[in-house]
Amino acid sequence: MSMSRPRVFLSAVSVELRSARQRVARTVRTLGYDPVSQDDFPTGYGELRQWLREQIDGCEGMIQLVGDAYGAEPPDADPEFGRVSYTQFELLHAHRKGKKTWVVLIGDHCSRDHATSELDLPENAAGLEPAAVQNWQAERRKLQQAYLDWLVRENHLRHTATDDTALENIILKLRDELAKLRRTDEIRQHRLWKAVVAVLIGLLMLSGGGWWATQHLTTTVQQAAVVDAEKIRAHLLTTIEETHRQELAEAETASDWRERQKRREAADAAHAMWRMRVDELATSFAEIEARGDSTSVFRELSRILAEQGVDEAIAYMAAQKTSILQSVRTRAAAVRERNRSELEPLLRTAELYGTKGAYVESRALYAEILDVEPDWPQALHAAFWFHIEQGNRAHIYSSIADAQREYVAGDSLVRRLTELEPANTEWQRDQLVSHNKIGDVLVAQGDGEGALVAYREGLEIARTLTGRDPGNTQWQRDLSLSHDRVGDVLAVQGDGLGALTAYRKTQTIAEALARRDPGNTKLQRDVAASYTSIGDVLVAQGNRVEALAAFRRSLLIAETLAESEPTNTRRQHDVAANHQRIGDVLLAQGDRANGLAAYRKARAIAERLAERDPTNTEWKHALAVSYQRIGDVLVVQGDSGGALAEYRKALAIGQGLIDHDLANTKWQQDVAASHARVGDVLVAQGDKGDALASYRMALAISEALARRDPANLGWQHALAISHQKIGDVLVAQGDSGGALASYQMALVIAEAQARGEPANMEWHRALAASHQRIGDVQVMRCDRAGALAAFRKSLEIAEALTGVDPANMQWKRDTAVLHQRTGDVLMAQGDGAQALAAFQKSLEIHEAIATRDPANTQWQVDVAVACGKLSNHKALPVAERRELLLRGREILQELNREGRLHPNQDHVAMFDAALATLPLP
Repeated sequence: MSMSRPRVFLSAVSVELRSARQRVARTVRTLGYDPVSQDDFPTGYGELRQWLREQIDGCEGMIQLVGDAYGAEPPDADPEFGRVSYTQFELLHAHRKGKKTWVVLIGDHCSRDHATSELDLPENAAGLEPAAVQNWQAERRKLQQAYLDWLVRENHLRHTATDDTALENIILKLRDELAKLRRTDEIRQHRLWKAVVAVLIGLLMLSGGGWWATQHLTTTVQQAAVVDAEKIRAHLLTTIEETHRQELAEAETASDWRERQKRREAADAAHAMWRMRVDELATSFAEIEARGDSTSVFRELSRILAEQGVDEAIAYMAAQKTSILQSVRTRAAAVRERNRSELEPLLRTAELYGTKGAYVESRALYAEILDVEPDWPQALHAAFWFHIEQGNRAHIYSSIADAQREYVAGDSLVRRLTELEPANTEWQRDQLVSHNKIGDVLVAQGDGEGALVAYREGLEIARTLTGRDPGNTQWQRDLSLSHDRVGDVLAVQGDGLGALTAYRKTQTIAEALARRDPGNTKLQRDVAASYTSIGDVLVAQGNRVEALAAFRRSLLIAETLAESEPTNTRRQHDVAANHQRIGDVLLAQGDRANGLAAYRKARAIAERLAERDPTNTEWKHALAVSYQRIGDVLVVQGDSGGALAEYRKALAIGQGLIDHDLANTKWQQDVAASHARVGDVLVAQGDKGDALASYRMALAISEALARRDPANLGWQHALAISHQKIGDVLVAQGDSGGALASYQMALVIAEAQARGEPANMEWHRALAASHQRIGDVQVMRCDRAGALAAFRKSLEIAEALTGVDPANMQWKRDTAVLHQRTGDVLMAQGDGAQALAAFQKSLEIHEAIATRDPANTQWQVDVAVACGKLSNHKALPVAERRELLLRGREILQELNREGRLHPNQDHVAMFDAALATLPLP
């Protein structure tokens, strides 16, 4: 005997707690009960009380979620309960009917679909005075508070959900109480079934004859229904022959003899086939009848076929088709629902395995459940999130390849979900999550284009969802994070303006959500992350002043969040990441002391995190990055020994990481970068041989990555940089031929990059740098014509870049440096006039850049050097040359007094020597 499942009514104010109610519905369903709410029986606005009475009366119990909103109310006061909202009416009616009720108070940290300030507003709020709107809202808040007070007095309010997890746990803990409803419902259904059976037995006895009469009647019916196979065969033969004659007649209507012949042959073949099958078909009817399990429709079909022929049999079945298909579909649905009801405890057990960390058992159970019920939405949804969580774990504790396998498995499940229920917004959001996770893996593998496609697919889903319900906080946050991911890829591709646009969209949404819910730490973190992303782009554009302000704003939020959640390692990591970025900017501005202090704060946090969880590869990676940054400062301070020690610590961690996961290309790139940094220090120490060895180890890793994916332009760029560094050492060793060969290999790669992604400005800048280095070698080889041609190619590219993004100070600086190098060659060729123009242009650009950020030490040094270059031109008056030298020397002396001048930048003695060569005034 099949029994329907007990029903539980879920009550909540939809505009505030629809998502929470849907989560409760899923939990209730997995416990073996059918949830009932307005989500399942959509109704429009208007009088709902009769509909609510009918639904509640048909349920065994009610769970009500109580939040801040009063909600919609009937057009007039209820005769029994007075002025109440529909949600309040639901509980009061259930209470009067003696239904079991549970009330859960929704705490501040639970998810809400709309902020409290947006609840209980009049429909035409935009057309009313603010005071009227406030009065309307305040009145309903008082009514809701009165309802809460009543719940407390009547001892209804026994559960409070502090957050979403607590809410789910509360519902799970109701298992035993809900089980009482199930037993009561089963007893009721058993009694009903017994009553029905008793009535049927009574009717049978009244018909006279009891058991004997029943058996006799059955035997008579079966005997009367025996099929005459010979009659069926005769009717089938008649139909087959008539069909053959018709097909032959139709064949004769063809105008072409070949077509007529083809149709005759087809008719004859069909006729022969049916003649061969006629005995089999006729006998099959008799055999099915003989089994005794044929339906009444089949028996009637057989009778009509035997007595009236094929046409009447087909006509009869045409009339029966709709009811048969509907009956089968209904029975299939009932079987499917029964299967799912029995599988629900197993589905919940699979989730329980996950909570215990028994992932092998959980995975196996999900697979078995979906093997039995492959189209069960709740199982697909639960298994999808299992794979997502496993992918997240693999990303941290295992490998990128393992993470990708999990995310791809989850994606196949969510695609089935959206095919089954394309209008289900929850499944659509699952699809968005899947796109983002796959995009994250592609980023880690260096496939920026593939990642961008995945992220943009997710972005479109987020736009669709927010367009459907702009007030849904979760969907708005999804949209914000989608913009952020797109911005990340564009930033890597060198599209600074595109990235900045995406990040500012993220920031706008994040700040609006945070203002709506100031206590939500997740939303506050989103705001901090948006400032960090914007700061990164501003750094790349050379706008360090605004970048520093953005990073400090992010740090302030991150520190506040970390203080409020001291055990949250993610919050601590955010603080460390901001300290690192601030250190980067301070170091670039020449503030080495404060830059080093920032890096050391980051390192202290990274060391604590790595010590707390030694298996967490993300924390290890963060620690390696901290060592690298401190090494960078020590390099600037002239402490090459200390820098080398830091870089080698970073290298040791990085090597351990890639030994753990050879597929993680990000870590391989970091190891290559550490080798390059070690090489840079060794060059500064004069150890060119060991430096060359370090650069070649970096080159080997870069070559392996580039071979792995030749289309990955980022890896090709890293390879080009390795060739350039090797060329730089060979130049220092006097091997101009070897250096030129290395630079030309870098040039070939840079040209391919620029062709492959013409919109990527970083590739064009790399191409300009390759031409510049080749020009430097040509100068060394005394090939001034070749050098001038190379510098001019580089300058042409650099000036085009500044036209694309005039705000990018680094690109402007490139043009100034190239004007200076061009001037040097022109001077050597004796073209004083053009050389003068080049030097003047270089100084003009350097001055404009330095004005943008007076705290940037390098830019101030650039102005001093440009003054020195221009002062060398003997066509200028002596007074002007002296003024330029004095100005340049004063800039350097001021920087030195402030402790901002690196020893390599201290050119004061050179200025003094140049001044000594000038005639006295």
